[in-house]
Amino acid sequence: MKRKILSVWMVLMLSFCGIPSVGSGAIAITASGDATGSTLSVSIMNGTSLTGTYAAGANNLSFSQYLEVKFSCGRAGYQAIIVSTDNSNLSANPKYTGGGSGSGLVLTTNTATNAALHWVVFDTPVSGGYTFVPGADPNTEPIKTSNQFFVADKKESPFPAGYASFAYDIDAFAGNLANAPDSGRNTVDGKIYIYLGANLKFMPAGTYKTNMFRVELVTINPDQSFVVHNRKTFTVTATR
Repeated sequence: MKRKILSVWMVLMLSFCGIPSVGSGAIAITASGDATGSTLSVSIMNGTSLTGTYAAGANNLSFSQYLEVKFSCGRAGYQAIIVSTDNSNLSANPKYTGGGSGSGLVLTTNTATNAALHWVVFDTPVSGGYTFVPGADPNTEPIKTSNQFFVADKKESPFPAGYASFAYDIDAFAGNLANAPDSGRNTVDGKIYIYLGANLKFMPAGTYKTNMFRVELVTINPDQSFVVHNRKTFTVTATR
């Protein structure tokens, strides 16, 4: 079983991204078994597709479906599982054509328009699902962003791998969980659960979509670049 020690650069990176590092509130964990290489499986739960419809007057859209992520990793280095979109990819449909990163969901009738997608992570399923909550003023913050993180897009340079990590400091079947929505949590059985929400309250009517929603098990390097070992890609669709 490998033992991991966080270097100074990783402590700084995770702290900057709002993710606790060992020595600043994270839980130091020991894996419950050995693993070699890496495995990643992701399944849609409570449905067969990631789809939702915004209800008029609501603060946001909380998807009723969620993702069950199973992993193992025995690789050398510093591993994490990250979430992102890749909406400027040549295979993206729709492909984002506007300025900025184009993260989240792209309006199919105007591909220069995108809506923010948010995520939270848990070590067990949430009974009855998870409802995304607004900030102090729902008119300016329909989804509270301090603990319900944005889905970043691969177009961002440099890509914020630390911020995008919903599980990090992975050792075999164990890992720490991001502060979304709560701090001081981990998993020891290689199972985690991702819930998604879309910020559509003030967006134009239409269908918002990405076919490049990606969950990836990666090694993060000291320069914050990363190597993808395992990848699962999904389509997410929301209607307003």
